[in-house]
Amino acid sequence: MCKRCRPRRREGWWAGGVLVLRKLAAPIPRFALTVPEAAASVGVGLDFFNENIRPELALIRRGSKRLVPVTELQRWVAENAERVP
Repeated sequence: MCKRCRPRRREGWWAGGVLVLRKLAAPIPRFALTVPEAAASVGVGLDFFNENIRPELALIRRGSKRLVPVTELQRWVAENAERVP
């Protein structure tokens, strides 16, 4: 089969929201999450996240895209954690 007729190989595939390249054994780490992913990672709904948590976070804004750095989420969780007696 010639090169034009042969189907192209994909560079990678998406698995659990992570791009997995064929040449790499480990998934690529995420440094930032979308707003719905950030809400899910904290364990709250999108409405609660937007009203109560998002105003306290520094976001990355590029056009209409909003990304939440993972370090910001970790900082927020550490600052808002309280000890239960």
